[in-house]
Amino acid sequence: MTFLKMQSEKYGSGIVKNRNKSINFDTVYVGAILDGTKRTTIRKGIKEYHGHVSLTAGNTVFADAIIKNVVVKRFKQLKEEDAVLDGFSSLDELKNALKGIYEDIDEDDFFSIIYFDLLVG
Repeated sequence: MTFLKMQSEKYGSGIVKNRNKSINFDTVYVGAILDGTKRTTIRKGIKEYHGHVSLTAGNTVFADAIIKNVVVKRFKQLKEEDAVLDGFSSLDELKNALKGIYEDIDEDDFFSIIYFDLLVG
């Protein structure tokens, strides 16, 4: 069974596929991604990413990556480990950052944790 089919059965419609093969980041996160501190990105909603993607900031590609996995959790299910892998020092810091990016977050909202490895050279 494919990821999309499993997520559709589990969560219903509303899954968003990555059609443009890139993930955009705020420039503040570029350093943490390049030095390996940030190895995931957490996006609101149920997302499907796979394969090769370009990582961009300000519409400029700064790295290429391979998507390793996508895990869907509710906001209230995010853990300290999720925060550390996303480059934050604590779960509270992660949740505050997400609340600053996405307006009106509910504890039951779905978030996709996208795990990636940078491609070297």
